[in-house]
Amino acid sequence: MNRFRSISLIVALTGVCSPAFAAQDAPAPPADRAVPSANEPQEPVSPAQIVDREFPSYDVDKSGQLDATEFSTWIAKLRPPAPSGAQASGAMSSASLFARADADHNQLVSKTEMTTLLTTARG
Repeated sequence: MNRFRSISLIVALTGVCSPAFAAQDAPAPPADRAVPSANEPQEPVSPAQIVDREFPSYDVDKSGQLDATEFSTWIAKLRPPAPSGAQASGAMSSASLFARADADHNQLVSKTEMTTLLTTARG
């Protein structure tokens, strides 16, 4: 590599020039390490993926099911904060969602039941 190309590569890598100039000398990243651009559409996350990823965080007793308190904690994180006078209705909504999710009426919500609830809510 000649001296001019070395200097231009160093200048490009330090951000002194435009990225287009740096691309002339810099090798392309490997295909398996390509980072999607902000403009590329990303795969939507399914309710099952959300439940698989988040359920263990809210299953405090590690029973594999959520009781009403664990469920309410998760629902509270999913919702935007309610206006000051609406806290009581938010608690009622959490209870009604729990009843809706608890398909087998055992007072616990399983991963399958939570997935069903989120799938139904998604439409």
